[in-house]
Amino acid sequence: YDHTKHFHLPEIIMKEIKPTFRDLANPDLLRKCLHGKTQNPNESLNNVIWGRLPKINFVGLNTLCLGVYDAVASFNEGNIAKCQVLKSLGIEPGLNCASVMKDLDIARIQKGDREAAEIQKKARQSKRLLKRKLEDDMEEDDCVAGPSYAAGMY
Repeated sequence: YDHTKHFHLPEIIMKEIKPTFRDLANPDLLRKCLHGKTQNPNESLNNVIWGRLPKINFVGLNTLCLGVYDAVASFNEGNIAKCQVLKSLGIEPGLNCASVMKDLDIARIQKGDREAAEIQKKARQSKRLLKRKLEDDMEEDDCVAGPSYAAGMY
């Protein structure tokens, strides 16, 4: 590889993709995606797919298709979908299989609830802190300016 040569995209392609990059770099959109949150539910599906099929590992087309099918089924229906796939193939899943898949789904839902509760808790705490700060600032202003009301003052 020669570092002195620069390989650029053709100008016509640059003109086509530039508006998309500008839209994605919009500060309002990026602000909504802070702290690992995403605007797009498809990003979560992508995360599930890449969790099963890491980009760093090469896999054949059949493996890729099966991994994507498994990820989509699990994303839409939960892990219990694996038991349903086995049933549709004529294989009766055992009790342990169904039990473990249900347990995994319950654990996943509880983790999501816990994370959502943590986010809500932090939002409430920051809102409460801001309210206290405003009240303290108002009290300081009252102390400096004198009382805004007192008996016989007016």
